[in-house]
Amino acid sequence: MSRFQTICLAVIGCILAPVAAQVISGVILGTVVDSSGAVVSGARVTLTNDQTNLTFKTLTDTSGNYVVPNLPPGSYSVNVEANGFKPSLAKGVAALSNRTVRADVALETGAILQTVEVQATAPVVNSESSSISSVLDSRAIVNLPLNGRGLDQLVLLSAGVTQLDNANNPRIGGSPYWGGTQFNVDGGSFQDPGNGG
Repeated sequence: MSRFQTICLAVIGCILAPVAAQVISGVILGTVVDSSGAVVSGARVTLTNDQTNLTFKTLTDTSGNYVVPNLPPGSYSVNVEANGFKPSLAKGVAALSNRTVRADVALETGAILQTVEVQATAPVVNSESSSISSVLDSRAIVNLPLNGRGLDQLVLLSAGVTQLDNANNPRIGGSPYWGGTQFNVDGGSFQDPGNGG
């Protein structure tokens, strides 16, 4: 490989690295079981964005699991159908940027004409990822009384964030100051290079 080709590859890598870090999609996954707790394989799972009506379809695997990645952030309805079971509809499942949300479904035996509707609630514990993250909507950002309206002050409102010396050095989950903080603002990624950068 020539020196010119090596330099070109390095430049392309530097350009593409920030693009790859901008994760603005979410993941919804879950397990489909029957009323006895046995898994239901081959169930048809349809996710519909409540705001845009965009739909995503998949089937459960042999373990009854389904995964729908790359979802635009928003509220989703999860509809599950399988032969011999009543369709189940869970509304209000929130897909958030760079988050994995579990939406398990329990199907009841019965006629297809009947539908079981469940209102989704936020899980108390996230069992899918050990990462700590928070999403602040625009209403909260506008209405919160902040001194100086800085981004670092908003970060301090999240769970697991501490500040030892000043707001310019937030620590997330006990991370080091340098390289331990990641901000996503409107889908744009910012990796803290250290010392309040």
